[in-house]
Formats: sequence, structure tokens, C-alpha cells
Amino acid sequence: MSSPVTIRAAEPEDVAAIQRVARASYEAAYLEIIGQEELEAAMDAWYNREKVRDAIVNPETIYVVAEADEVVGYASGGDASEVATGELYSIYVHPDWWGKGVGTQLLSTIEAALRERGLSKLRLEVFAENDVGRAFYEARGFERVGEQETDLFTGQVVGIVVYAMALD
Repeated sequence: MSSPVTIRAAEPEDVAAIQRVARASYEAAYLEIIGQEELEAAMDAWYNREKVRDAIVNPETIYVVAEADEVVGYASGGDASEVATGELYSIYVHPDWWGKGVGTQLLSTIEAALRERGLSKLRLEVFAENDVGRAFYEARGFERVGEQETDLFTGQVVGIVVYAMALD
């Protein structure tokens, strides 16, 4: 893990690596919040091979990976429904790489790509109980702009915190 991390556009060949990082980071970050059944449902719905591949090849989606000797993180984003606003769809780093600046590099890459599209604001949603994720966003200048609840795949209801920041 001593090699430098580079950020590059995701390719269809990265699907398995993205699935591996997703599973490891979801287990580390969310297992205690949502439980195993919900975690498996999320993996099946959001990280099946076709869904990840389609997101990577969609020209409207910005999808990048962080790579050392292998893919160690990924992020995706694009236009939100609000005018001049981008949305961070996902950002995950393998737990072995937490605290090494990989998430910050991924986030900066998404921010720059959204700025290039002429967007002036970035929003995201995070589980209210995800203290690590919330601290990450708050440390990078995101402000809490709302709260909501959502039903997950198995009918479990969780709190969501909405964050936003200016892209200037």
C-alpha cells in the first residue's frame, strides 16, 4: 500500500473491483446501522454487475476510481434535480485505505468535474447514524441543510442527513 494513489475515469473492466470496495466499505461503515439483510439487499440492487457497468458508461455520470496497485476507492456524481446543482451519488474507500486522503482526492475530482459542467452547488445524502461519513463531509465544508427518513429495501426506516456546499 505504499504506492501512490491515482484518480482516473472508471472503466467497465473496473466493475469487480468497485463491487469489492463497495462490499468492504459497506460492511465497515453500515453493518451496525442497517444489518446484514439490508446490506445484502443494497449490494444486490445497487452493485449488481449491470447496474455498475451502466453507471460507468453513462455519459451523464462522472465515475472515477482511486488506484494504487489495485482499485482502492471510487466516487460518482452528476447533475441533481435542482438548478445549477450537482450531486455526489457515491464515494467509498476500502477500509484499509481510510485516513490516507483517498476520499478527499476522490471528492475533489468530482467537485472539479461538476464545476467544469458549470454547476455551482454540490449536495449529498448520508445516513444520520454514519458519524464517520458525516464528520468527513463537515470537515470539508459541507453544511447540513436538511433531514429526512427513507425506507430501505427490507422496509427498515433510517434517518438521512442532507448536506450541501458551494462549488467555488
